[in-house]
Amino acid sequence: PGRRPAGWLGAELSAGASGAPVVRSVREGSPAWRAGLSRDDELLAEGRRRLDRAGLQRRIEERGPAGRLALSIFRRDELLDVEVALAEPPLDTLWLEPVREATPAQRAAFEAWCGAPWPWPAA
Repeated sequence: PGRRPAGWLGAELSAGASGAPVVRSVREGSPAWRAGLSRDDELLAEGRRRLDRAGLQRRIEERGPAGRLALSIFRRDELLDVEVALAEPPLDTLWLEPVREATPAQRAAFEAWCGAPWPWPAA
């Protein structure tokens, strides 16, 4: 409540060797797909400022669903500039955020739903 909705990029990212985000997959029809991002694109900068995954996520959140990203990327050995028009996340998109003091019931629900152990350290 009272929090502005984040924009949606529609790409799964991981950290590359340099620390810059690297595209691992692009969801068809997503803003990343429409902008032409591809697997293994390295996202170097946004608005001429160096990027890491956390910085990119902050910019996506700040810009919101109607925002735009001016990305500088490496595709193979070619430097390209790409503009991405962010969008509303689809209804099947969600984020999991840790609860600092999760109850045993919350941890159990997470583990049952994800089929994986609780990943965050105990408070």
